[in-house]
Amino acid sequence: MVVASDKKSMAMAEKIIENQSIQNSMLAETEKMRDELKVSADELQRKLVELSDYVDKYEGEVAKFKKNLKEISSSGAGETVETMKTDLIALSKLLPITGGPFVELFLGKMNVRFAMKKERLQFKSEYELFKQKLSFVFVVLSLVSLMLNMRWVHIFLQLFLSYYYVTIAIRENILRENGSNIKSWWIQHHYLMVGCGVVLMTWPPTESYHQFSLILHAFGLYVSFLQIFQTRYQMARLYTQRALGKAGEMDVVNTDTRETHWTGSVKLLLPMVWFGHMFQLHLAIYAFRIWLSFPKEIHPLCVSMFNLAMFLGNFSTTLIVVREKAKNRTANNKKTQ
Repeated sequence: MVVASDKKSMAMAEKIIENQSIQNSMLAETEKMRDELKVSADELQRKLVELSDYVDKYEGEVAKFKKNLKEISSSGAGETVETMKTDLIALSKLLPITGGPFVELFLGKMNVRFAMKKERLQFKSEYELFKQKLSFVFVVLSLVSLMLNMRWVHIFLQLFLSYYYVTIAIRENILRENGSNIKSWWIQHHYLMVGCGVVLMTWPPTESYHQFSLILHAFGLYVSFLQIFQTRYQMARLYTQRALGKAGEMDVVNTDTRETHWTGSVKLLLPMVWFGHMFQLHLAIYAFRIWLSFPKEIHPLCVSMFNLAMFLGNFSTTLIVVREKAKNRTANNKKTQ
């Protein structure tokens, strides 16, 4: 028993010594990694300072080139000047940018152009995920607002919509500066939605509001379902276009896609989109009629104007896309004949 106990103690001691040796080895290796990281950090810091200085130098060179180009624009150089103007646009894409007045309003005058591809793709991915998640939230909130005639529920929905469109507008402005294919109209549409939301939140619960709220939330519910259907179709098309090399890595899902194909899905989608446009026009007319009945209230008129502006923009943009696609189909059919 004593011999067995001694052997067990020796084995435990050997195990402890072995573990201590492993820990010492790992500690030495970790210290070496730390020292190497410090060297890498110093090198990275030096490179970042050099890059910052080079960016400042590049900004100065572009500014000088832009000034010279402006001075010779009136000299009648013609095609050469136009070519250099095109080059200036391409060269300016490497410069820091703030994203415009709307982004500056929330973020200040900070650079929103990502230098690393990884950052651009991550920002785009988070933008698309944000839209997909909130689409289902809007369906629920619109349905609750339609079923419950409670003012605080309606205000919460409009507050949430305003938050959504402000956030989307900021992100889309940043995405555009980083190479995304988002058209300016859709960002302007978001501004109009925010303005309309503010008017609806401040509309007192008068008789005019109660007359309008039912059709308003019915329209909101329809648009929420339509947005989910549109997003799923366009995501599938965008993945296909990327695989074929016809879409850039920063292209995003938006209702102004020029790559619409006349599949069974889009043949169902387009009538739904047109109906949505007509529904919004009806909403604008209905709000205007309410204002005629209550001319002392400014809210119905403002809501009518906002919806009319959004209808005109949405309708004309969709019409342009459909006409362009129809022309392309006709041209392709002639080539194959």
